[in-house]
Parts: sequence; structure tokens; C-alpha cells
Amino acid sequence: MLFKKCAIMIVMALFITTSLFAQFSKIAQTGAQWLKIWPEPRGVGMGGACVAAATDAGAIFWNPAALGLAHTNSFIATDVEWFADTRVNFLSFAYPYGGIGTFGMSFLAFSTGSELITNEEDPNGTSGLKWSAGGMALGLTYARMLTDKFSFGITGKLVQESIWDMTSSGLAVDIGAFFHPGYWGSMRFGFMIKNYGPDMRFTGGELQDALWRGDQPGGTAPIDVEYLASPYHLPTSLNIGAAYNIIDLPSQRLTTTAELLHPVDGAEKICVGLEYTYGDVLAIRGGYQYDPDMEDRGDESTTERMTAGAGFKYAGLKVDWAFQDMGVFGLGHRISIGMDF
Repeated sequence: MLFKKCAIMIVMALFITTSLFAQFSKIAQTGAQWLKIWPEPRGVGMGGACVAAATDAGAIFWNPAALGLAHTNSFIATDVEWFADTRVNFLSFAYPYGGIGTFGMSFLAFSTGSELITNEEDPNGTSGLKWSAGGMALGLTYARMLTDKFSFGITGKLVQESIWDMTSSGLAVDIGAFFHPGYWGSMRFGFMIKNYGPDMRFTGGELQDALWRGDQPGGTAPIDVEYLASPYHLPTSLNIGAAYNIIDLPSQRLTTTAELLHPVDGAEKICVGLEYTYGDVLAIRGGYQYDPDMEDRGDESTTERMTAGAGFKYAGLKVDWAFQDMGVFGLGHRISIGMDF
């Protein structure tokens, strides 16, 4: 009875948050944009519409509440080939522990190539000094079935990013819910608030300086100062989606998914996807994204993009691959190796 009351309260809180979220806009005020890059190939192959379809350790990224349905340990390691020599790596592990719930750990890393430091005195970078940028997010997840139809999950994470010798750190949470009413067969719903947390600010490095005052007596040491960088918001988003098995047989399954993604720094996006699995061994996926933030270029539509992918699983070992159309930036590829045990 207590679990049912908790479930009702959580659902009400999510709907209230949804209405408030629509009024919370931070366009051109957010940082840590690499947190928005989809790292897990299965969900990417389905157009990013995975808030109601995630099942294994990858659910830590798409919807931590889905881990409440896990019955076996799972692990995935992902490599993302992004554009301009940037990469994303994602590791996640899920561990169901009896009736207590499922625990998870994740690590997301973003890295760029290094470049020579140039300025007015050294426009060609002859000093040989280089700069780079990157970020990481370390997360701990807990999920549990509150009733036989409703699951709740939360991920707390430490977020840090760097540019040259300056760093910025903060805390964020992902809060998710997963609902399988049972009235409409395999229909299930997912809700998540992602990357919610306080503002972050860069400190240290080139922001530190030694200030000399003109009225200081000779021989007096300079005053150590630090320029105060402007704070920035995390790329928070609200994700609401559904999934349904059109075909649900012992040997094959066809799943369709749809999702609305509302970021605080942009327009609402629509994602839909399909996944066909045969014998729980082979999976073929396709997806579609509509992103109004991407402007059309002449006769070429950049607001509409396609994704596709495939997966293979045998004796608990699984390999997944997906690509994402990124318009003028070409194709973004992802590949992961995982295991259920």
C-alpha cells in the first residue's frame, strides 16, 4: 500500500514538473553540451526514442527507472565517433540485488583533440604549447519496482569539464519513471528529467592573475586575484515517451517507440524508432528525428534526420552499432560491447 501511494505521488510530481518545465527556458545559456550526445547504440538506432524501451545497463542513460525491471547483471562499453576529432566514451554497469532494487554505476567522458595556443604575440603557435577541452560525468544509480506496474529510478552524478587549464564542477540528477499499465498489452510509458542541477562556473588557470596597484609602495607583493566567470546552466531536458510491441512472439518481436524531448535550451524535438529482433540474437533498428532547432538549407532539410543500427547477441555477449545523420557534419557512428551475466 505504501509503494502504491509513493507511485501516485511520483507520477503527480512528474506531471506538475512537466507543466512548470514548459515555462523554464534557458536558450543560449547552457553549457556542458556534450551531456546531450547520445552514447548508447541501441537507443540511437531507434532515433533516440528509448525512454520507454531501455532494458539493460544502457537504461542508466535513457531512463534509470527501467533498471527496476532488470533481472540479470549487465555491462556495456561504448565508443562514439563524433565530429571535429571529438569522441565520447560511455561505461555502465547494472546490478539487481534481490527485493531491494537495482544499483548502477556509469562513466561518461568527452574529449577533444589538442591545438596549438596562439595569440597576438604568437599567431603561429611557435611556443609549442597546446590546449584541449573535455568533460566527464560519474554517476550512481538506484531503481526499484514500487508496484508490479511502476518503477522509479534516480541517478546522482558528478559533472566536471575543462577548457585549457580552467575547470568547472557540479552535481546533477536524472529522475525517471517507468509505467507498464497492462491494460493495452505491451504498451509502456517512460518519463525522465535529465541533467537537473545547480549552475556551474569555470575557475582557476587563466582566470587567476596577479594584480599590481599603482599606489602600492615599491617592493610590495601583488594581490592575487581571480576573474569571476559567468555561471551557466546544465542542459536539462524533459523526456516523455511510449513503446509498444507490434509483434510479440517467442521467436521474433517488432517494437515501435515514440518520444517527445523538451530541452531548456531549444525547441521540442520528436523522436520515433523501430526495432526488429529475431530469436533474441539479431536486431535491426531504424529511427527518425525532427529537430526544429536545425535550420533547413535551401532544398536540403536538416531538421529531419535518420538513424539506423543493428545488434548481435550470443551467450550473454552482445555487440551493437548505430549511425546518426548529422547533416553537414556527416555520420556519427557508435559501437558498444556488452554482457548480461
